[in-house]
Amino acid sequence: MTPDCCQQISGYTMTPDMDHNGDDIGQSLDVLDKCNADSTCKGFNSAGWYKRVVSPTSTFTGTCFYTKIGTSKDSDAEMH
Repeated sequence: MTPDCCQQISGYTMTPDMDHNGDDIGQSLDVLDKCNADSTCKGFNSAGWYKRVVSPTSTFTGTCFYTKIGTSKDSDAEMH
């Protein structure tokens, strides 16, 4: 999926050409359903990887990154 094809998804903030490396929970073709069903999921990318942490992000051309609305990028740091 290229950023030109990034779709807005209700409940998520979409950022083109970005990703978070690591902190993967898993990968799925039904990534939206998986992330919505998992309370530890904070976001996912267009390659189907859903993640428990969404920061820091870095440039990753051709990838769309989705962050759950209401997810603080610093929430994990605040909890410790």
